[in-house]
Order: sequence, then structure tokens, then C-alpha cells
Amino acid sequence: MKNGNCPKCESADIAIFKKSPGISARHGNMLFEHIPLGLMKSAKIQHYVCRKCGFLEHYIKDEDIKKL
Repeated sequence: MKNGNCPKCESADIAIFKKSPGISARHGNMLFEHIPLGLMKSAKIQHYVCRKCGFLEHYIKDEDIKKL
């Protein structure tokens, strides 16, 4: 979906969330805003949601990939 189209339904109506929309990890949900990589390092995650079919994908932000 990073290319702007949903792989499931081909829609171009994609919402991008830089933070998990209304989701808290402490309540047992599985969407996180970052992945811990060490004591002081983490990689931020972006969530892509198709507004037509609801398909969801998660990506580590491009600038944080080199931290892995």
C-alpha cells in the first residue's frame, strides 16, 4: 500500500496513520507505534488502511529501517 493502491481491492483511497489510532498496547491490543530495538532505540511504525475494504498493512518508517 506504500505505492498508493490497496493490493486487495486496488483502491487508491488509503489512510496513513503515523500513530496507532486510538489503540493502547497496555490494553492488550496488538498495534504498536514502535518496535523496541535496544535500551534507547526504537523503530517507528506507520499503519496503512484501505478505506474501501479495510485491508491493513504496517511498515517501519523508511528513516528507521537502517536502525534494524
